[in-house]
Amino acid sequence: MSQDQMGRRIGAVALALAAGLWAAYLSADEGPRFHVAYTTDSKQTMSERVTFAPDTPKVYVIYMLADVPKGAKLKAVWVAEKVEGLPDNKTFDQAETVYSAAANGGAFSEGKPAKGNWPLGAYRVDLFINDKLEKAIHFKISR
Repeated sequence: MSQDQMGRRIGAVALALAAGLWAAYLSADEGPRFHVAYTTDSKQTMSERVTFAPDTPKVYVIYMLADVPKGAKLKAVWVAEKVEGLPDNKTFDQAETVYSAAANGGAFSEGKPAKGNWPLGAYRVDLFINDKLEKAIHFKISR
């Protein structure tokens, strides 16, 4: 084996070891979490959106979980951070579910008000695992 081939092989082994160590570092002690979470207006396309029209029928939070034990309680708290006609940081709804481990993802949703459209402003969805805040997702309603 030539020195050039030996150098490439040693380099490849070193790169593989570094990648493995980095992956272990990233996953070590992170605990249960919402690995991915974002807002959308369609469960079919699941295209991420952060701004919605006032007449949007429903806003979804699509999520993927990591290291969540079966039976964990998942909760979404919908908050109007700075919204026309509402006090700042007004909680206006929440939903809970129990993680079954049958799928590593899911969705929470909130429909526009029964009378009228979404008020203009900034909103947030706080996501909890077993009553511990794990992630906050922000979105806006604007014209």
